[in-house]
Amino acid sequence: MRRFALIASLGLFAACGGGSKEGEKCNTDGFVCADSNTALQCFGGVWVGLPCRGTDGCKRAGDSITCDMNGNVAGDTCATSVDERAGVCAPDGLALLQCRDRKLVATQTCRSCSVVDGTVKCQP
Repeated sequence: MRRFALIASLGLFAACGGGSKEGEKCNTDGFVCADSNTALQCFGGVWVGLPCRGTDGCKRAGDSITCDMNGNVAGDTCATSVDERAGVCAPDGLALLQCRDRKLVATQTCRSCSVVDGTVKCQP
């Protein structure tokens, strides 16, 4: 798994945020940072909040938005761009969390979950 396992690169071109808020209508395929800990994705014509609980939070770099998902918990909303892809360790280190149908779910129980060289390792 690559580094986006830790920091989801929401790489689609960032939409013009202009004060966008969760629940407001939208008409783009992009992402914006609502604040330093929340990204927004336009889904079904409405801005949907995506928690970015990691220390790097939500940041814009050029035309890309990154969302640090370290520290996110099961049940948190996740971007469609990371659905069925790389995961993150649960905050307690006892599970691997992956995005399924836009929600983080525990897909594997671990004795310990850690990140080694950008790869999530779950020790059963």
